[in-house]
Amino acid sequence: IIRRVQTMRKEMDLEYTQSIFLIIKTDDFGKMAIENHLDFLKEETLSKELNFAKPTEGHIKHWEFDDYKVTIGIVKL
Repeated sequence: IIRRVQTMRKEMDLEYTQSIFLIIKTDDFGKMAIENHLDFLKEETLSKELNFAKPTEGHIKHWEFDDYKVTIGIVKL
């Protein structure tokens, strides 16, 4: 997830220090995995907040890897 968020930050041409708001749509397994590493994920991606919902604003991208599907939305703060 972190790698995908960092790729999206680069696509958005964000400054290295720019804080973001993350919106992630995933299944229950993905949500549990993210919650178990939430502080690390937020620190590595400079996310001030993270919501589990269907992204409807910002830069949105659908990812599929290792038979896992996730939709990530990034809103610049």
